[in-house]
Amino acid sequence: MDRYPPVYDYRPEPSYTDKHEPVTLRPLEVYVSDGKIDKALRKLKRKLANEGVLKELKRRRRFMKPSAKRRRKQADAARRRRKRERTHDRFRG
Repeated sequence: MDRYPPVYDYRPEPSYTDKHEPVTLRPLEVYVSDGKIDKALRKLKRKLANEGVLKELKRRRRFMKPSAKRRRKQADAARRRRKRERTHDRFRG
């Protein structure tokens, strides 16, 4: 059984970070076994998508004004709130 080294991608910890605090990075690793590189790449892409790394990269391609950031942040919070209420209602009754 051939073992290849893991493929790493570094992403910030999911904790609150002030812009003056250093960002702690932790690895996102995917192991390749039996030379199945295609399968490992699919797993890596899925993990990146689940972590929101790709969405964040797209968002950072262009400068966003502070007022637009606030609006996006409020819209994201409202979306999360609606989703939480929807799932909560489904399990409640």
